Amino acid sequence: GHTLPVTNVAFHESGIFFATGSVEGLVKVWDGRNGFATHALYPTSSGGASSKGRYAVTCLQWKPTATSLILAIGREDGSVSIHDLLLNTHDSKKASLPVAVMRDHVSAVTCVAWSEGVGGSGGGTSKDRKHGGGLFFSSGRD
Repeated sequence: GHTLPVTNVAFHESGIFFATGSVEGLVKVWDGRNGFATHALYPTSSGGASSKGRYAVTCLQWKPTATSLILAIGREDGSVSIHDLLLNTHDSKKASLPVAVMRDHVSAVTCVAWSEGVGGSGGGTSKDRKHGGGLFFSSGRD
């Protein structure tokens, strides 16, 4: 599992997967059918011992669809990373890299959320947006 305490847990809509995030910044994605970790997602910035806790996971949220495996991770350093776990499945190193990292907050991210768009329409077709439409929101202590 994790070397430091788990701070967040998020269950995927499929009921198969769940993600755990911890103080050390590591997020693990688990297959609930067999109890094995399928992915280990590390913070995108590296730091020494002085940065301990800086990348702690403050929130996790799966995109609300059973057909995709897109996970948003909010961290203590104010960053939000988006991971699409169905990309690069043939290469485990690339599969754990985020598709986007946002550093818009000056302090810890307190909430991440997905929306399917105004009126549930998704705001366009899936061809218009790389990851199937909808909107993404985050908030922080700033």
